[in-house]
Parts: sequence; C-alpha cells; structure tokens
Amino acid sequence: MDSKCKNILQTLLSTSIQWDCPLSAHTSFGIGGPVEALVKVMNVDELMQVMEFVSEHKISWRVIGRGTNILVNDKGFNGLALVLAGDFKDYSFDEYGETTDVKVGAGAALSRLSSLCIERGLAGIEFAMGIPGTVGGAVLMNAGAWGGAIADILQGVELVSAGNIREYTREEVQFGYRSFNVAGDTQFIVTSAVFRLSKADPQRLRQISMEYQHKRKKSQPPGRGCAGSIFKNPEGASAGRLIEECGLKGEKIGDAEVSTQHANFIVNKGQATAEDVLQLMEKIQEEVHRKHGVLLEPEVHVW
Repeated sequence: MDSKCKNILQTLLSTSIQWDCPLSAHTSFGIGGPVEALVKVMNVDELMQVMEFVSEHKISWRVIGRGTNILVNDKGFNGLALVLAGDFKDYSFDEYGETTDVKVGAGAALSRLSSLCIERGLAGIEFAMGIPGTVGGAVLMNAGAWGGAIADILQGVELVSAGNIREYTREEVQFGYRSFNVAGDTQFIVTSAVFRLSKADPQRLRQISMEYQHKRKKSQPPGRGCAGSIFKNPEGASAGRLIEECGLKGEKIGDAEVSTQHANFIVNKGQATAEDVLQLMEKIQEEVHRKHGVLLEPEVHVW
C-alpha cells in the first residue's frame, strides 16, 4: 500500500494499525514473517468499511483470530491480518424452556465460551473445552472433538463481505469434515454465531470437561509452539496413527519436529522456520503415501 492508502485505512479504524508487524508473535506456532498491516476491528461497521476498502483496492487479507491452526510464510504476508476485537467478543443468552440460544461474537475464545456454558449448566459445547482458537475459526473449520462438532449445535451465523451483511440459518449452510460453506459467496468473514444448548447438571458437565482435558493433556503437546493437528484424518482412519506407523515420531527438519506425544502434531523446538515445517509436512505425506497409499490433506492453513 502507498502512503495515501495507509492513511485512508487508518481513518476507518478506532485503533492504531500495526505496520510491518512480525506474525511470529501472534501465532501459536511462533513462526512467520511480517504482515503489511495488523488491523484490529472493533465492530461490524468498522469491519464492513475495511472490507469495502480492501475490495476496492484489491488488497489481500486474512483473519488471524488467536493465531492457531495457521502457518505463516517466513517472508510474511503482503496484505492485512484482521483481528476481531471489541463487540466481536460479546455474549448473550436467550432461554427457551429447556434450551438456551447463545449468541457469541466470532472473536471470542472457543474454550472460554465452553467454560462459561458449563458453569451455567448448558450442555452441547463441552467438547470444545481446551480447543484453542476463536468461535469464528471454529465455525469455519467445523471444529470438533470427542464425538461433538460445531455443526451439531449451530443455529445461525452472521457473515460480512464487502458491502454486505447477512444472517444464515443452519439449514442454509453446508458443513463437512473441517469445512463450512455457503452458496454463492467465498470472500466472507464470520462475525457471530448462535448455538443452541440444553440444560444439564453443571457438576456433571464439569466432570466430563475435566475428563476431556485430561485426555488432551495426556495425548497432545501444549498449545504454544504448535498449531494443532497438521493433517485431516482420512475417511475411516487416523492421520496420527498412519504417521506413527511410518516411524516418524521424533522426526526433525531444522527445529521442526514430529511430536513424540502425538504424531499428527509438529512442534517448533525453538527456532523452526515455516520452510522447516513445510519440508517436514512433505516428508510425512510422502512416507504415508508410500506405506499406506493415502495422501494426507493439510488441516493447518498456510499463508
């Protein structure tokens, strides 16, 4: 962007833009070069103005959320990294007999939402306890664990694109394994979602949540220094098991290592680069394909 574009963009926002901001400090992997502009938007009006601006000026953009499940190129990203803050972290609860609709902003932490609902005795989202990332990212990925998924509880979603804001019902969206789609639009941002939950005993929900967290801590590395599952599970199989059967636990390229706890995680041991991770991912894909005839599909998003 030239200086004129930069000045115009800043006038659309109530917070200061961080220019040439290193994304390694904003991702769970701790990897990534600078983004041209790290932009924090506080409400839907600001977001719509920014989306119109980037559309008009043909500027690339991504939503960074909490920086999980992404791998940023070592050279960085030439465009905008959008952070949903302010109003995008709000919650509201509407009771309907034995069910409650929870409307939550896309910038809210998914694990925090799960914890809050458990304390209120609302069942259906306890599977998300311990899953990093935001509600918006969870919707786009149809995040799930322990037999539950976002698709099971979603009632509606609000999407913003350039010059347009629209609410969709559950019947109007298409969920797949780690995927979300709406007809006729590909350049949109999830701004809020409504989840329908049922009343339950908070103590029982806390017990279930603790069991899930114990299993997660026992089988998976801590969140910092990794980006969650690297590959999607092939139909009828476990990516982690296929990788482990290839003897790749502990395999390293540079400072990137296949986790010794869970083979479908790659860990930054300190100074790993994006290129280290990408080369290790390619090696895993080659070995799994050679041994099992399965081509693993990345779950992590590469910028």
